[in-house]
Amino acid sequence: MEDGQVEVMAAITPLYEQEQVIGAVVVEQTTNSILSLSNRLIEETISLSVIAFLFGGCILLFFAFRISARIRRLRNQAASAITPDGRILNTINKDSASDEIADLGRTLDSMLSQLQQQIEHREQMADNLEHEMRTPLAGIAASVKNLRQEQLDTNPSDRIMEYIQWVERDVQRMEELLTSIREATTLKNALLLDSMELLDLGRAVSVWLEHGWRPAFNKVDILYQAPEHEILVNGDPVRLRQALEKLVENAVSFHTPGTAIELQLEQHDNDNISLLVINQGPIIEPDMQQQIFHSMISNRAVKDKLPHLGLGLYIVRTVLDHHDGRVSVQNLSDGRTGVVFTITLPGVPSNELT
Repeated sequence: MEDGQVEVMAAITPLYEQEQVIGAVVVEQTTNSILSLSNRLIEETISLSVIAFLFGGCILLFFAFRISARIRRLRNQAASAITPDGRILNTINKDSASDEIADLGRTLDSMLSQLQQQIEHREQMADNLEHEMRTPLAGIAASVKNLRQEQLDTNPSDRIMEYIQWVERDVQRMEELLTSIREATTLKNALLLDSMELLDLGRAVSVWLEHGWRPAFNKVDILYQAPEHEILVNGDPVRLRQALEKLVENAVSFHTPGTAIELQLEQHDNDNISLLVINQGPIIEPDMQQQIFHSMISNRAVKDKLPHLGLGLYIVRTVLDHHDGRVSVQNLSDGRTGVVFTITLPGVPSNELT
């Protein structure tokens, strides 16, 4: 059949009456109706296939979205569980499901719990160390004192007295270390008893500098330009001075001789207050810039005459946490070699003063 032509299918059957043909019945059907029926069957088949694929695709998308949502939720919980400086704030909510994602969540929760236990053990270790060492150290101090007295009665040689002085200096050094440990371990409980008050931080830093830090570190230049206007914070003056003093002591310990230590105080548009302590000297590697605020962590490569257990910056962070502030450290980026410690505190909005 050529294109455009239609075939006709016909069926003829004769009609008999008394064995004579009296007529015929003719049934004709063109191929158009057959093609139409065939096309309709094909269309229905395709439609059903498309509907099945769409239904299956929707089910797959639903499961993919559900799995993706669970993974995102687990990721967000894990990200918010640990602060940038390594402290654990939250745990991961355990999923009652029995699939791999729920197993991963339970594993992460277990890891965070173990990490928290290790951190608490490390912080308590300092307290236990202080208790265990205090008694024998007191016995050593008493024995050295008695030995000195007995030697004075027998006109000892200069060499013996020099040995005794060495022991006394080491005993004093140990006592200073234990005092620092006690100060750090009891700080959190002591902060709960402190009271907050409205404080002009700019004027307070000037007073602390003139009557405390400059006389204590008279061989080091400490530069500070007090702001012309009040910069008010709600805080405990004793604890804020303690935190700033630790940063100044740290800057003095690490500064390059002959360079000055800079203090800068400024208030931002969002009422937050920043206090910068800048010293030229060795830099701090990026992977240590968060760790140095932990207890018993020190970045000191060269030992000096003062006792150090890596508790000073831990005290700073603890005090700032109590004041809803934070402390961070960065290397200088202005061409000089050194570091800048930045204390950020919430200021007092002007509308709260009226």
